[in-house]
Amino acid sequence: MKTTKITFISILTGILSLSAVNALEFAEVGHKAAGMGGVGVAVKNSPYGLFFNPALLAAKPGVKVGYSFQLAINEKNTFSLVNTKNMFSINPIPSTPDSLNSKFANNYLNVSAHGALVGQLPTLPIGQIAIGMLWSEYMSSGFIGRAKNGLDASGSAMPDGQISVHVTDIKILEVPIGYAYAFDLGALGKLSLGLSAKFMNGAYGKQSRDQLGASNSDFDENKLLSMVNKSRTNDTSTTFGIDAGVTYQPLSPLTLGVVVKNLNAPAFKFRDTKLIVKPQARAGIGFSATDRITVGADIDLTSNDVFTANGQKLKSQKIGLGADLDLIFLSVRGGIAKDLQQDNGVILSAGVGIGFIDASLSFGTATTESQFGTHPRYIALSIGGGFTF
Repeated sequence: MKTTKITFISILTGILSLSAVNALEFAEVGHKAAGMGGVGVAVKNSPYGLFFNPALLAAKPGVKVGYSFQLAINEKNTFSLVNTKNMFSINPIPSTPDSLNSKFANNYLNVSAHGALVGQLPTLPIGQIAIGMLWSEYMSSGFIGRAKNGLDASGSAMPDGQISVHVTDIKILEVPIGYAYAFDLGALGKLSLGLSAKFMNGAYGKQSRDQLGASNSDFDENKLLSMVNKSRTNDTSTTFGIDAGVTYQPLSPLTLGVVVKNLNAPAFKFRDTKLIVKPQARAGIGFSATDRITVGADIDLTSNDVFTANGQKLKSQKIGLGADLDLIFLSVRGGIAKDLQQDNGVILSAGVGIGFIDASLSFGTATTESQFGTHPRYIALSIGGGFTF
Protein backbone atom coordinates (compact mmCIF):
# COMPACT_ATOMS: atom_id res chain seq x y z
CA MET A 1 0.00 0.00 0.00
CA LYS A 2 1.36 3.39 -0.95
CA THR A 3 1.29 5.81 1.95
CA THR A 4 0.38 9.48 1.88
CA LYS A 5 2.93 11.61 3.73
CA ILE A 6 2.16 15.16 4.81
CA THR A 7 4.00 16.49 7.83
CA PHE A 8 2.76 18.99 10.36
CA ILE A 9 5.72 21.22 9.45
CA SER A 10 4.79 21.34 5.76
CA ILE A 11 1.16 22.26 6.49
CA LEU A 12 1.99 24.98 9.00
CA THR A 13 4.92 26.35 6.97
CA GLY A 14 2.78 26.48 3.84
CA ILE A 15 -0.01 28.38 5.57
CA LEU A 16 2.25 30.77 7.46
CA SER A 17 4.04 31.62 4.22
CA LEU A 18 0.68 33.04 3.14
CA SER A 19 0.36 35.16 6.26
CA ALA A 20 -3.12 33.98 7.10
CA VAL A 21 -6.17 31.70 7.44
CA ASN A 22 -9.94 32.02 7.30
CA ALA A 23 -11.88 33.71 10.10
CA LEU A 24 -14.38 36.58 9.79
CA GLU A 25 -15.17 37.34 13.42
CA PHE A 26 -14.86 40.84 14.97
CA ALA A 27 -11.38 42.12 14.05
CA GLU A 28 -9.58 43.27 17.20
CA VAL A 29 -7.20 45.67 15.51
CA GLY A 30 -4.12 47.21 17.07
CA HIS A 31 -1.37 46.55 19.58
CA LYS A 32 -3.33 47.97 22.52
CA ALA A 33 -6.30 45.62 22.13
CA ALA A 34 -3.97 42.68 21.45
CA GLY A 35 -2.48 43.05 24.93
CA MET A 36 -5.76 43.92 26.71
CA GLY A 37 -7.94 40.90 26.03
CA GLY A 38 -9.25 42.33 22.75
CA VAL A 39 -10.79 45.38 24.47
CA GLY A 40 -11.29 48.58 22.48
CA VAL A 41 -14.92 49.73 21.98
CA ALA A 42 -14.72 52.29 24.82
CA VAL A 43 -10.94 52.84 25.12
CA LYS A 44 -10.79 56.50 24.15
CA ASN A 45 -7.00 56.95 24.28
CA SER A 46 -6.35 54.27 21.64
CA PRO A 47 -5.38 55.39 18.11
CA TYR A 48 -7.48 52.51 16.66
CA GLY A 49 -10.91 53.96 17.43
CA LEU A 50 -11.68 54.18 13.70
CA PHE A 51 -11.63 50.36 13.52
CA PHE A 52 -13.26 49.60 16.89
CA ASN A 53 -15.84 52.37 17.29
CA PRO A 54 -15.82 55.56 15.15
CA ALA A 55 -17.49 57.52 17.96
CA LEU A 56 -14.19 57.30 19.87
CA LEU A 57 -12.78 59.89 17.46
CA ALA A 58 -14.77 62.57 19.31
CA ALA A 59 -14.74 60.95 22.75
CA LYS A 60 -11.12 62.11 23.02
CA PRO A 61 -10.31 64.68 20.29
CA GLY A 62 -6.81 65.30 18.97
CA VAL A 63 -4.17 63.81 16.71
CA LYS A 64 -3.78 60.03 16.90
CA VAL A 65 -1.53 57.80 14.79
CA GLY A 66 -1.14 54.05 14.95
CA TYR A 67 0.25 51.08 13.04
CA SER A 68 0.12 47.36 13.77
CA PHE A 69 0.57 43.88 12.35
CA GLN A 70 -1.07 40.81 13.90
CA LEU A 71 -0.85 37.09 13.27
CA ALA A 72 -3.08 34.49 14.97
CA ILE A 73 -3.40 30.69 14.78
CA ASN A 74 -6.51 28.83 15.93
CA GLU A 75 -6.56 25.03 15.62
CA LYS A 76 -8.63 22.02 16.62
CA ASN A 77 -7.76 18.36 15.98
CA THR A 78 -5.79 19.07 12.78
CA PHE A 79 -2.39 18.75 14.42
CA SER A 80 -3.36 15.43 16.02
CA LEU A 81 -4.21 14.06 12.55
CA VAL A 82 -0.74 14.83 11.26
CA ASN A 83 2.70 13.59 12.23
CA THR A 84 6.07 13.06 10.61
CA LYS A 85 5.22 9.59 9.31
CA ASN A 86 1.71 9.78 7.91
CA MET A 87 -0.89 12.31 7.04
CA PHE A 88 -3.53 10.57 9.12
CA SER A 89 -2.23 9.75 12.55
CA ILE A 90 -3.35 10.24 16.11
CA ASN A 91 -1.52 10.41 19.40
CA PRO A 92 -1.28 8.00 21.05
CA ILE A 93 -1.20 5.09 18.59
CA PRO A 94 -2.49 2.52 17.84
CA SER A 95 -5.87 4.08 17.04
CA THR A 96 -9.31 2.80 16.06
CA PRO A 97 -11.46 4.05 13.17
CA ASP A 98 -13.76 5.70 15.72
CA SER A 99 -10.92 7.69 17.30
CA LEU A 100 -9.81 8.89 13.87
CA ASN A 101 -13.31 9.75 12.68
CA SER A 102 -14.03 11.82 15.78
CA LYS A 103 -11.13 14.02 14.65
CA PHE A 104 -12.26 14.13 11.02
CA ALA A 105 -15.74 15.21 12.17
CA ASN A 106 -14.42 18.29 14.01
CA ASN A 107 -11.16 19.77 12.76
CA TYR A 108 -9.83 23.07 11.43
CA LEU A 109 -6.61 25.05 11.16
CA ASN A 110 -7.24 28.78 10.83
CA VAL A 111 -4.59 31.46 10.47
CA SER A 112 -5.46 35.15 10.30
CA ALA A 113 -3.34 38.26 9.74
CA HIS A 114 -4.13 41.96 9.98
CA GLY A 115 -2.06 44.99 9.03
CA ALA A 116 -3.39 48.43 10.02
CA LEU A 117 -2.43 52.06 9.58
CA VAL A 118 -4.56 54.90 10.93
CA GLY A 119 -4.36 58.66 11.44
CA GLN A 120 -6.77 61.06 13.11
CA LEU A 121 -6.68 64.70 12.05
CA PRO A 122 -6.45 67.67 14.46
CA THR A 123 -9.72 68.89 15.91
CA LEU A 124 -11.90 70.67 13.36
CA PRO A 125 -14.90 72.97 14.01
CA ILE A 126 -17.16 70.45 12.31
CA GLY A 127 -15.98 67.46 14.34
CA GLN A 128 -13.33 64.77 14.16
CA ILE A 129 -12.10 63.00 11.00
CA ALA A 130 -9.82 59.99 10.64
CA ILE A 131 -8.65 57.85 7.74
CA GLY A 132 -7.07 54.42 7.81
CA MET A 133 -6.21 51.25 5.96
CA LEU A 134 -6.81 47.69 7.16
CA TRP A 135 -5.50 44.66 5.30
CA SER A 136 -6.79 41.28 6.46
CA GLU A 137 -6.15 37.79 5.20
CA TYR A 138 -7.85 34.63 6.43
CA MET A 139 -6.75 31.16 5.44
CA SER A 140 -8.38 27.95 6.57
CA SER A 141 -7.57 24.29 5.99
CA GLY A 142 -9.33 21.14 7.13
CA PHE A 143 -10.15 17.52 6.40
CA ILE A 144 -13.51 15.93 5.50
CA GLY A 145 -14.31 12.22 5.42
CA ARG A 146 -14.25 8.94 7.28
CA ALA A 147 -11.54 6.34 7.79
CA LYS A 148 -12.38 2.64 7.46
CA ASN A 149 -9.26 1.35 9.20
CA GLY A 150 -7.26 2.36 12.25
CA LEU A 151 -3.49 2.61 12.71
CA ASP A 152 -1.21 -0.08 14.08
CA ALA A 153 1.36 0.47 16.82
CA SER A 154 3.99 1.66 14.33
CA GLY A 155 1.71 4.38 12.98
CA SER A 156 2.78 3.45 9.46
CA ALA A 157 -0.54 2.19 8.09
CA MET A 158 -2.80 4.64 6.30
CA PRO A 159 -6.55 4.50 6.98
CA ASP A 160 -8.41 3.60 3.80
CA GLY A 161 -11.54 5.64 3.08
CA GLN A 162 -12.94 8.71 1.36
CA ILE A 163 -11.01 11.63 2.84
CA SER A 164 -10.43 15.07 1.33
CA VAL A 165 -8.44 18.16 2.26
CA HIS A 166 -9.58 21.74 1.62
CA VAL A 167 -7.77 25.10 1.67
CA THR A 168 -9.57 28.44 1.41
CA ASP A 169 -8.13 31.97 1.30
CA ILE A 170 -9.93 35.30 1.77
CA LYS A 171 -8.24 38.69 1.60
CA ILE A 172 -10.00 41.97 2.40
CA LEU A 173 -8.55 45.47 2.03
CA GLU A 174 -10.54 48.20 3.77
CA VAL A 175 -9.99 51.95 3.43
CA PRO A 176 -12.29 53.64 5.98
CA ILE A 177 -12.97 57.34 6.48
CA GLY A 178 -14.54 58.11 9.84
CA TYR A 179 -16.38 61.11 11.21
CA ALA A 180 -17.55 61.81 14.75
CA TYR A 181 -19.15 64.67 16.62
CA ALA A 182 -19.46 65.20 20.36
CA PHE A 183 -22.50 66.77 22.04
CA ASP A 184 -21.95 68.47 25.39
CA LEU A 185 -24.94 67.59 27.57
CA GLY A 186 -23.85 69.74 30.49
CA ALA A 187 -24.41 68.01 33.82
CA LEU A 188 -25.59 64.89 31.98
CA GLY A 189 -22.17 64.31 30.44
CA LYS A 190 -20.95 63.97 26.85
CA LEU A 191 -22.45 62.03 23.93
CA SER A 192 -20.43 61.20 20.82
CA LEU A 193 -21.78 59.77 17.57
CA GLY A 194 -19.55 58.31 14.88
CA LEU A 195 -19.86 56.91 11.39
CA SER A 196 -17.32 55.22 9.14
CA ALA A 197 -17.68 54.57 5.41
CA LYS A 198 -15.18 52.12 3.95
CA PHE A 199 -14.19 50.94 0.52
CA MET A 200 -13.66 47.18 0.59
CA ASN A 201 -11.80 45.05 -1.92
CA GLY A 202 -12.08 41.29 -1.43
CA ALA A 203 -10.32 38.30 -2.96
CA TYR A 204 -11.33 34.65 -2.67
CA GLY A 205 -9.66 31.38 -3.61
CA LYS A 206 -10.19 27.70 -2.80
CA GLN A 207 -8.47 24.40 -3.54
CA SER A 208 -9.59 20.83 -2.73
CA ARG A 209 -8.17 17.34 -3.16
CA ASP A 210 -10.35 14.21 -2.85
CA GLN A 211 -9.79 10.50 -2.18
CA LEU A 212 -6.74 11.00 0.02
CA GLY A 213 -7.50 7.76 1.81
CA ALA A 214 -7.42 5.62 -1.32
CA SER A 215 -4.62 3.10 -1.52
CA ASN A 216 -3.53 4.52 -4.88
CA SER A 217 -3.26 8.06 -3.58
CA ASP A 218 -0.16 9.95 -4.71
CA PHE A 219 -0.89 13.03 -2.60
CA ASP A 220 2.15 14.33 -0.72
CA GLU A 221 3.40 17.46 1.02
CA ASN A 222 4.48 19.10 -2.25
CA LYS A 223 0.95 18.78 -3.65
CA LEU A 224 -0.46 20.28 -0.46
CA LEU A 225 1.87 23.27 -0.73
CA SER A 226 0.83 23.62 -4.38
CA MET A 227 -2.83 23.72 -3.24
CA VAL A 228 -2.01 26.43 -0.71
CA ASN A 229 -0.23 28.55 -3.31
CA LYS A 230 -3.01 28.12 -5.88
CA SER A 231 -5.65 29.17 -3.35
CA ARG A 232 -4.04 32.61 -3.35
CA THR A 233 -4.74 33.05 -7.09
CA ASN A 234 -7.93 34.82 -6.15
CA ASP A 235 -11.12 36.04 -7.79
CA THR A 236 -11.72 39.68 -6.74
CA SER A 237 -14.74 41.81 -5.92
CA THR A 238 -15.37 45.28 -4.44
CA THR A 239 -18.05 46.64 -2.15
CA PHE A 240 -18.65 49.28 0.52
CA GLY A 241 -19.30 48.98 4.24
CA ILE A 242 -20.74 51.18 6.99
CA ASP A 243 -19.76 51.15 10.69
CA ALA A 244 -21.71 53.18 13.27
CA GLY A 245 -21.00 53.77 16.93
CA VAL A 246 -21.88 55.79 20.00
CA THR A 247 -20.09 56.63 23.22
CA TYR A 248 -21.52 58.21 26.36
CA GLN A 249 -19.47 59.72 29.16
CA PRO A 250 -21.64 60.41 32.23
CA LEU A 251 -18.41 61.37 33.99
CA SER A 252 -15.14 62.36 32.36
CA PRO A 253 -13.22 59.19 33.40
CA LEU A 254 -16.04 56.77 32.45
CA THR A 255 -16.89 55.84 28.85
CA LEU A 256 -19.68 53.55 27.64
CA GLY A 257 -19.68 52.46 24.00
CA VAL A 258 -21.65 50.44 21.47
CA VAL A 259 -20.71 49.79 17.85
CA VAL A 260 -22.27 47.98 14.90
CA LYS A 261 -19.75 47.09 12.21
CA ASN A 262 -20.75 46.24 8.64
CA LEU A 263 -24.17 47.69 9.29
CA ASN A 264 -25.20 47.29 5.64
CA ALA A 265 -24.05 43.61 5.40
CA PRO A 266 -21.57 44.26 2.54
CA ALA A 267 -21.40 41.44 -0.02
CA PHE A 268 -18.57 40.27 -2.25
CA LYS A 269 -19.74 38.61 -5.46
CA PHE A 270 -17.10 36.25 -6.80
CA ARG A 271 -17.47 34.01 -9.85
CA ASP A 272 -18.83 31.00 -7.98
CA THR A 273 -19.24 32.30 -4.43
CA LYS A 274 -21.05 35.15 -2.70
CA LEU A 275 -19.51 36.23 0.60
CA ILE A 276 -21.70 38.33 2.90
CA VAL A 277 -20.04 40.04 5.85
CA LYS A 278 -22.79 40.06 8.46
CA PRO A 279 -23.25 42.94 10.94
CA GLN A 280 -21.22 42.61 14.14
CA ALA A 281 -22.29 44.38 17.35
CA ARG A 282 -20.13 44.88 20.41
CA ALA A 283 -20.48 46.89 23.64
CA GLY A 284 -17.73 48.16 25.90
CA ILE A 285 -16.89 50.14 29.01
CA GLY A 286 -13.71 52.06 29.73
CA PHE A 287 -12.45 53.82 32.84
CA SER A 288 -9.44 56.14 32.82
CA ALA A 289 -8.37 56.82 36.39
CA THR A 290 -5.76 59.19 34.94
CA ASP A 291 -4.53 59.96 31.42
CA ARG A 292 -2.01 57.12 31.88
CA ILE A 293 -4.16 54.32 33.38
CA THR A 294 -7.06 52.69 31.51
CA VAL A 295 -9.24 49.71 32.42
CA GLY A 296 -11.81 48.36 29.97
CA ALA A 297 -14.14 45.50 29.13
CA ASP A 298 -15.88 44.42 25.88
CA ILE A 299 -18.54 41.88 25.00
CA ASP A 300 -19.83 40.75 21.62
CA LEU A 301 -23.59 41.29 21.34
CA THR A 302 -23.75 39.09 18.25
CA SER A 303 -22.52 35.57 17.61
CA ASN A 304 -20.24 35.98 14.60
CA ASP A 305 -19.53 33.43 11.87
CA VAL A 306 -16.04 32.03 11.45
CA PHE A 307 -15.38 30.76 7.93
CA THR A 308 -13.84 27.28 7.71
CA ALA A 309 -12.51 25.55 4.59
CA ASN A 310 -14.22 22.24 5.26
CA GLY A 311 -17.64 23.76 5.97
CA GLN A 312 -17.70 22.99 9.70
CA LYS A 313 -19.89 25.34 11.70
CA LEU A 314 -17.80 27.65 13.87
CA LYS A 315 -18.90 30.77 15.75
CA SER A 316 -17.16 33.44 17.81
CA GLN A 317 -18.57 35.57 20.63
CA LYS A 318 -15.99 37.05 22.95
CA ILE A 319 -15.93 38.78 26.29
CA GLY A 320 -12.73 40.47 27.47
CA LEU A 321 -11.22 42.52 30.28
CA GLY A 322 -7.96 44.47 30.15
CA ALA A 323 -5.82 47.21 31.67
CA ASP A 324 -3.19 49.55 30.22
CA LEU A 325 -0.49 51.63 31.91
CA ASP A 326 1.06 54.22 29.56
CA LEU A 327 4.13 56.06 30.88
CA ILE A 328 4.83 57.93 27.62
CA PHE A 329 8.02 56.08 26.63
CA LEU A 330 7.13 52.84 28.44
CA SER A 331 3.79 51.05 28.43
CA VAL A 332 2.59 47.75 29.84
CA ARG A 333 -0.79 46.04 29.57
CA GLY A 334 -2.54 42.79 30.30
CA GLY A 335 -5.89 41.16 29.74
CA ILE A 336 -8.08 38.09 29.89
CA ALA A 337 -10.79 36.95 27.47
CA LYS A 338 -13.09 34.05 26.72
CA ASP A 339 -14.75 33.03 23.47
CA LEU A 340 -18.19 31.88 24.58
CA GLN A 341 -18.71 29.90 21.35
CA GLN A 342 -15.38 28.03 21.27
CA ASP A 343 -13.59 25.61 23.57
CA ASN A 344 -10.09 27.11 23.36
CA GLY A 345 -9.98 27.91 27.07
CA VAL A 346 -9.33 31.26 28.70
CA ILE A 347 -7.29 33.62 26.52
CA LEU A 348 -4.50 35.42 28.38
CA SER A 349 -2.71 38.43 26.89
CA ALA A 350 0.09 40.81 27.78
CA GLY A 351 2.05 43.54 26.04
CA VAL A 352 4.94 45.92 26.54
CA GLY A 353 6.03 48.95 24.55
CA ILE A 354 9.10 51.17 24.45
CA GLY A 355 8.75 54.38 22.49
CA PHE A 356 6.94 53.71 19.22
CA ILE A 357 7.51 49.93 19.21
CA ASP A 358 5.10 47.65 21.03
CA ALA A 359 4.68 43.86 21.16
CA SER A 360 1.79 41.81 22.55
CA LEU A 361 1.21 38.07 22.95
CA SER A 362 -2.06 36.17 23.50
CA PHE A 363 -2.63 32.47 24.03
CA GLY A 364 -5.46 30.16 25.07
CA THR A 365 -5.21 27.80 28.03
CA ALA A 366 -6.70 24.89 26.02
CA THR A 367 -3.90 22.79 24.51
CA THR A 368 -3.34 20.48 21.56
CA GLU A 369 -0.82 17.77 20.70
CA SER A 370 1.58 17.75 17.76
CA GLN A 371 4.96 16.25 16.97
CA PHE A 372 6.48 19.07 19.04
CA GLY A 373 4.52 18.16 22.16
CA THR A 374 1.79 20.11 23.95
CA HIS A 375 1.08 23.73 23.02
CA PRO A 376 -1.88 26.20 22.99
CA ARG A 377 -4.64 25.71 20.44
CA TYR A 378 -4.87 29.50 20.07
CA ILE A 379 -1.91 31.88 19.93
CA ALA A 380 -1.53 35.41 18.55
CA LEU A 381 1.30 37.92 18.22
CA SER A 382 1.00 41.63 17.54
CA ILE A 383 3.64 44.27 16.78
CA GLY A 384 2.81 47.94 16.46
CA GLY A 385 3.03 51.40 17.88
CA GLY A 386 1.35 54.78 18.00
CA PHE A 387 0.86 58.05 19.79
CA THR A 388 -1.87 60.51 20.71
CA PHE A 389 -1.69 64.20 21.55
